[in-house]
Amino acid sequence: MFFFGCPSIYYDIGSVILIEMSFKIREAAILEFVSIGFTRYEASLYVALVSLGPSSYNDLIEECDVPYGQFYVIVDQLVQKGLVEVLPGRPKVYQCISPNLAIGKYLNESKERILRSLELEKILPII
Repeated sequence: MFFFGCPSIYYDIGSVILIEMSFKIREAAILEFVSIGFTRYEASLYVALVSLGPSSYNDLIEECDVPYGQFYVIVDQLVQKGLVEVLPGRPKVYQCISPNLAIGKYLNESKERILRSLELEKILPII
């Protein structure tokens, strides 16, 4: 398709629009994960994994906004929460569990923490 008689200009404008839409969708997803208790970096890394599928450090660091020095700390946090798996081999490849499972698991754990806090609150006035 031509845009003012020049197909490359049309392609470039279309690419910019698609990139902008992709960025907005990704940012909305990150904000949703933050709203249920993920840190910004955890959410960014998790959304990058959902988008890319199983990926290495190099692929992920380009896709998410996690600082280089904190990448492994954030990955370890997600692994400990059961949201990300490390696949065997070299280089290490990371894979996220299904978003439906992740959200359900995370919300259940958050619910349990809240209930434990409420129980402690009931006990503390007695002590």
